[in-house]
Amino acid sequence: MMRMYTPFSYSVLFQHNVPAARVAITAFPGAVQSVRRMSKPVAERLDGMRDRLTLMPIPLPTKRIRDDGLTRRREPVNGVMTAWVERPGRPHTRPLVLIPGLSMSWHAFRWFLDRHPLDRPILVIDPPGCGRSARLPHRMDADAQAQHLAAWLDHLERGPVDVVGHSLGAITAARLAAQRADLATSIILVSPSPDDRWPRMRNHVGALVKGVPAEAPRVFAQAAFDYLRSNPRVLAGFNTEAGRPASDVMNDVHTRVLVVRGSADRVSSHRWCDELAAAANGDVVTVPDGAHGLPQQMPGDLVAIVAAFTARRGHP
Repeated sequence: MMRMYTPFSYSVLFQHNVPAARVAITAFPGAVQSVRRMSKPVAERLDGMRDRLTLMPIPLPTKRIRDDGLTRRREPVNGVMTAWVERPGRPHTRPLVLIPGLSMSWHAFRWFLDRHPLDRPILVIDPPGCGRSARLPHRMDADAQAQHLAAWLDHLERGPVDVVGHSLGAITAARLAAQRADLATSIILVSPSPDDRWPRMRNHVGALVKGVPAEAPRVFAQAAFDYLRSNPRVLAGFNTEAGRPASDVMNDVHTRVLVVRGSADRVSSHRWCDELAAAANGDVVTVPDGAHGLPQQMPGDLVAIVAAFTARRGHP
């Protein structure tokens, strides 16, 4: 079966206490250059190259099924190539939608999928600019990403759904619920980020570095794989969210809300998670010894939390 390999990728490597991100741009094999700062014209040219390659008419099935039970799909949604995986479940049960975090693809939830029972359909999207999905043509902030996810669910004629978002994906999940209450029956915000106490990217990166000892080793391998192929504009969207207060993130969210945080998470503080939950009359669950990468580190615990929360109040 034919697969597509995009010959252009980016690797964004952050160093703690460095004022500007050190960006390594890996183009075609053998051509590597490092820059301290990427100017806007350069970023736009590189970004355009990646999108043209992503949208090249390379023969690729819209559906691929492997022996892991997952169907891999990639289709245009409002003109943006969007990739996701889905796994079937019992008929007439509400689907579960999973949204990965900053620069992450569906692979961030692969261990969660391994431990989740086959009792309901599950869809895991590659957010715009991540994995095999192209970036959005204009804005890349959480509201724009949420709008695209709503269009994707409409495209699939799926809804209502329960939504689980991790890290930046949690902010996107909240904005999806605010924009389309008819789609999101409940939202579970796992390690929501960026915390409003980190107004700049280097503050966030510093928190990530401090939390490294508590993370599972597989978090780094999986994250490195996804960071290498993500679009640089994803970081611009993240910067837009930095410093956004909880009241704004949860504005107009009227669905059921659960915030999940690991006790060892150095990125999403207890205060921040409490404020998010309080802003929407939600609840908070703390996972003992859990770090920021809960879907990778403690997938079994997260599956149990999601199952218990979505089973309440008449979940089919």
